[in-house]
Amino acid sequence: MYTRQITELQDLIEKPVEREWLELKSWIDLKDKSSPARAGIARHLAAIANYGGGYLIFGFNDDGTRCAANGDVRKHYSHDVIAGIVDRYLQPKFQCEVAFESFGGVEHAIVWIPPHGSSPVITKTDGPQDARGQPQGIRAGAIYIRSPKPESVPITSPEQWDKLVQRCVLARRDQLVGMFSSIVSGGIPTSKVEPGKERKKLDEWHRATQNMFQQEAVRMEPKVRVWLERNFVQFSYMIRSASGGQIPASEALRVAEKVNYAVRDTVRYGWSMFYPFTRPEISPRFMTDPSVDGGYTEFLQASLFEENHTGHLDVWRISLDGRASLIRNFHEDRFSKRPDEIGEEEKWFDPWLHIRDITEIVRHARAMSEEFTDVEEICFLIEWKGLKLRVPATLNPERYVSGDTCQSDQRIVFSCFPQAEVIGNLPIVVSSLYAPLHRMFDARFNVSPEWVSGQMPGFIVPGL
Repeated sequence: MYTRQITELQDLIEKPVEREWLELKSWIDLKDKSSPARAGIARHLAAIANYGGGYLIFGFNDDGTRCAANGDVRKHYSHDVIAGIVDRYLQPKFQCEVAFESFGGVEHAIVWIPPHGSSPVITKTDGPQDARGQPQGIRAGAIYIRSPKPESVPITSPEQWDKLVQRCVLARRDQLVGMFSSIVSGGIPTSKVEPGKERKKLDEWHRATQNMFQQEAVRMEPKVRVWLERNFVQFSYMIRSASGGQIPASEALRVAEKVNYAVRDTVRYGWSMFYPFTRPEISPRFMTDPSVDGGYTEFLQASLFEENHTGHLDVWRISLDGRASLIRNFHEDRFSKRPDEIGEEEKWFDPWLHIRDITEIVRHARAMSEEFTDVEEICFLIEWKGLKLRVPATLNPERYVSGDTCQSDQRIVFSCFPQAEVIGNLPIVVSSLYAPLHRMFDARFNVSPEWVSGQMPGFIVPGL
């Protein structure tokens, strides 16, 4: 139905601008283990991990122009080469992923750096010494962070510790909450439906985003527009905090980027929810909507309808008070290849894709909730439209598929969970949200947390 022409990695290299989460580097000889260049790369890896994760991209001069490499990029900048640098200079160890993308005749090496855990990344070895006996590139025992310039610098003042300590505390809290939540719940979902004021507030937000999606679809050719109006999936959530706090508008885009990267420890396949593209025509911008709180509430919004040759037609909103919504066409409707048993005019449904998406929206909500204090619970509203006559099928023979043709066209699921459960019992929350949808295809199969947990390792694609 569509042809995909853009990916997140392509967006990163097309018009890159260095940020706290993004470092651009020229080609460096990483083969020489005694080279100070390797120590310098280790410094950037540590600083970006301590920032909360991000990217290091090779193939750019200092002025931002591209530069072609001499030699085999995929060999000299492989996963093993980067892992060797981490192993030599940094602790605790962490796993980076390396991908390769070409643009403007230059192949770039893109290193994805995960966020630190409950402890910051610390350097354990000095870089090579210069003629005066001074270490180059990195110093042992230092904790590097990203400065606003941006640069990778050692912590030298109490103020620089604040955000790093906060992230470490949150990571340690998540570990403890997860442990105690599992013990207390005993694996039993504690979600509840609240049909009152909070449900109404989330429902209005959800409907306003859906109306915007339909208005954006008008730009498409008639056949595509009618299809989109009848076939879409929408994920919405709302964070309820006792203090009713808000993200400062000046921090909104940074938070959106930070949360997007946090999700990648659980779901990473090259096209993430709420991705803040940098190209102007589809980058997030502040908007208002008369249908949202009378038009007084501003929010970040992005629409891929501006890039209407891509197979992905996501639109999303994130409000300052902790509401978010994303609506998109079915993954299955974008694939040019179809399962052998699905006819040319038939619609199909891959359960694994929808479990992955629900996992991603729950992980996103968890990361967003950590930007607020006194969080009581997180409410989810998920809607599938265009289910009727979809046949369970998959392109991957290793995935589980069961059930019969769906006879209902729409399914809406609403549930609220304590924040501790979203942090500590991800498979329970996901299974609880997905099970009502799966019953429409297969009434006999039990969508258990254990079964969902077994699917989750496949949600991360190495190198993306």
